[in-house]
Order: sequence, then structure tokens, then C-alpha cells
Amino acid sequence: MKSVRKLLVPVLVSLVVFGCAASGKKKADSKAQETDRMTAMLEQIDKNAASIRESQADIQALSQRLTSLENKVNTGMTDQVASVQELKENIAFYKDQIQRLDNSIRTRRPAARPAAPSAFKPGGFDASASYKGALDEYYARRYESAISGFTELLTVAPTHDLADNSQYWIGECYYAMGNFNKALESFNKVFDFSKSNKFADAHYKIAQTQLKLGNTDAAKEEFRAVISTYPGTSAANYATENLRKLGE
Repeated sequence: MKSVRKLLVPVLVSLVVFGCAASGKKKADSKAQETDRMTAMLEQIDKNAASIRESQADIQALSQRLTSLENKVNTGMTDQVASVQELKENIAFYKDQIQRLDNSIRTRRPAARPAAPSAFKPGGFDASASYKGALDEYYARRYESAISGFTELLTVAPTHDLADNSQYWIGECYYAMGNFNKALESFNKVFDFSKSNKFADAHYKIAQTQLKLGNTDAAKEEFRAVISTYPGTSAANYATENLRKLGE
């Protein structure tokens, strides 16, 4: 019995030792696997964290771009509002200036010029007064009014000594107004009078009017006629000077 017991003891010890070894190996393997799983989880967490950080960076960049875009939009709208406001202020300013100028013009507007005294008197038509009034209008550059005055004299007193002069000055009025065709017609009518102290002047002005109309040859012919027909007159002297300028 004792010998059996001696034989069993080593076996049992071996079994216990083997069992403990096997159990320890299992525990070691399990621990290694758990360590591997933890390592894998940590690595995944690190990867997820890196991805989150990248996403956060992208979000931050987009946020900055959005903010910049909003600022640009707001700035643009502000500029437009400022421009509109500036335009409104300018319009208001100019309206005020126009109103001020208009008020100034109204307050400074000269009184209406009194009508010229009538050439018709109790004793009849005063041709001299009519002629003087029309001539004053000419020198004041009120040519339409002057033409009316001279025409009145020609209509009421066509045989008066001042009638031919009136006809001449009508031509001068049209010439000054730049209506050269009417001026030419009016100067030519001076020669309808049998005699006149305005023939030489009318001839000279016909030549000048032809120049204004671009009729150089006709103008030269008229200048020559003035020189030959009215020698020694101021008109002849002026005609000579004009011919010299034209190359003769």
C-alpha cells in the first residue's frame, strides 16, 4: 500500500504541475489576446481621432471662408447703400442749389423794358423817331425788334428819306443774325430806290455776304464793282483790302 502511495504521489504531483502549467498557458494566451484587442482598439481610436481632427480642420476652413464671404457681401451691400445715400445727398444738394439759383434769378430779374414810344403822333407818323428807335435796337443786338421797326417805317412811309437806310439796316440785321440769304436779298433791295446814300455800302455788304455764302468769285466781282463805281469811298477802300486778302 505504501509502495502504491509512493507511486501515485509523483503522478499526482505531475498532474497538478501539468494542470497548473496548462492553466497558466491559457491565462497567458488570453491575456495576450486581450492585449492585442486593446492595442487594436487604441489604434482605431487614434485613427478615428485623426479623422475627427481632419474633419474639424475642414470645418474650420469652411467656416473661415463663409465668414470671409459674408464680410465681402456685407461690405458690398454697405458700399452700395453708401453710394445710394451719397447719390441721394448729391441730388438733394443740387436740387437745393437749383432752387437757390432760381430764387436768385427771380429776385435779380430786371424789370420789363418799357415799350418804345409809338412813332405815331397826333400829327401823323414820326418816321425819324421810328428810324432812331429801330437803330437803337440794332446796336443793342435786338435784331428782330430792329427789323420790325425798320419794316414799319418802310410800310408806313416808303418814300421817306430814311426808307432806303431802313432797307439797308434790315440787311445788316439779317447779316448779324447769320441769315445770309435774307441779308443778300435785303441789301439788293436798296437798289430799288432811285437814289440813296447807301448804294456803296450795300454793294460792299453784298460782296461780304457772297463770301459768307462761299461764293468767292461773285464776291470778288462785287468788290471790283465797288472800287470802280464808288472810288474814294470807305466802301471802296474796304473792298481793296478784301481783294488783297483774297490774293489780288
